[in-house]
Amino acid sequence: MRINKQIVGSTDFSFQYFLKGGFIGYNCPGCSSENKFSIKIYQSGVPIENLEPELIDDLVSNNIVNLNSESSKRDTHLSGYVLWRMDAKYEELKCDNCSVKMIAVFGMAEIQPSREYVQFKGIWSLESS
Repeated sequence: MRINKQIVGSTDFSFQYFLKGGFIGYNCPGCSSENKFSIKIYQSGVPIENLEPELIDDLVSNNIVNLNSESSKRDTHLSGYVLWRMDAKYEELKCDNCSVKMIAVFGMAEIQPSREYVQFKGIWSLESS
């Protein structure tokens, strides 16, 4: 699988947004129906390392996620793929109407005391290889 078209762009959210029922709305690229994606704080997401190598390569080469630099002593607790100061995670999404496959990429962390937020990189449709 490979990433195809970006459907939703990047932004940051406070934890409170999702804790109060917030969601990310998007339209399916296949049938244009409205869909919602909600992040459950510290429950949603699978490490990027679990994706197919080809898809990981796409995410890295398109600067969606970064390789964790071992030279950064501050971030040695992070996994192999990161966003800014947090682990990169993903969720596979399917359109509620037509089952088009998509992927959402994000991370969540307390990056400073009392500064907790979700770094949302976007949603992309996927194409089979």
